[in-house]
Amino acid sequence: MEVTQDMRQKAIDYKKNIAGKFMLVEGAKIKARISGEQFCVTRKIDGHLQCVFYRDGAAVMLNSQGKERTGELKCLDIFAAFMGKKGVKSAIIAAELYVPREGGRPRCGDVQSALADAAKRDTLALAPFDIIELDGQPFVAAHYDEVHAKLTELFSLVNVTENDGRKLKMTKSSSFCRPVEMRTAASVDEVQQIYEDWVEGEGAEGIVVHNENRLISKVKPRHSIDAVVVGYSTTERGIRDVLLAVRHEDGAYQMFGHGL
Repeated sequence: MEVTQDMRQKAIDYKKNIAGKFMLVEGAKIKARISGEQFCVTRKIDGHLQCVFYRDGAAVMLNSQGKERTGELKCLDIFAAFMGKKGVKSAIIAAELYVPREGGRPRCGDVQSALADAAKRDTLALAPFDIIELDGQPFVAAHYDEVHAKLTELFSLVNVTENDGRKLKMTKSSSFCRPVEMRTAASVDEVQQIYEDWVEGEGAEGIVVHNENRLISKVKPRHSIDAVVVGYSTTERGIRDVLLAVRHEDGAYQMFGHGL
C-alpha cells in the first residue's frame, strides 16, 4: 500500500487532536479529579502509538509524526488477516505497538530495540484501542464501550497465528493483535480499585479512563527523583533544554532524559 500525505496527516492529527489531549491525572488524586457514573477503564501500555491503515488486504502503520514503520512485521500481517476475515474493506485504527514481557509490564524502549533488530521484530505486538475510520466512514460512538465492543468483534472472536513461511491460519487466540484490556466501573471508587489492582498491584504503567461525557483521563503514578544537570543547549534567549542524569553509588552518572 502506498502511503499518501493524507494518511500521514491523519496520523499526525490523531495524536494532536485526540491522544494528545487526554487529561493527565495523578493516581493519588483520582477521586478529586475524575467524575462521572459510567466508566470504561483500559490498561495503559508502555509502547509506541501507531495509526494502522488497512485497505485491499494490506496494512501499514504510521507513528504520531506520520512516519511509516517499514519492514515485515508479524503483528501487522495478523492485523490484515483479521480485517480480511471480517470482511472489512478499509479501516484506520489506533493501536499501541509494544513488546510483551513475561512477568512484567511492557517497556517503551523494547519497541525501538525490536524495530532496529530484524531478529526481534516478531516479538512486537499490537494492542488496538480506538477506531478512527471503518469502511471509509468516521467511527462515531456515544460511549467508549461501543468502541471496545467493536474492537473485540474485529480482533477477538476469530484470531490468527503464523506458520512457517509467514502463512497465516485462523485459530482461537493470539497475543500479537489483541484489543487493550478493559473493565467497566460504575463509580469513581471502582475506578480507584482498578487503578490499585493494575498499577499498584500488577505494576502497569497506568490506566485510561473514559466517562459517559466522552472525557478521557490518563492516570499514572507520580515519581520524584533527584537528578543532576550534566549538559545543556542554548539559543540567543538563553538555555533551551538540559540533559539530566542520576548518580550511582560508585560515582558514575547515568543519563536518562532531557527537560526544558
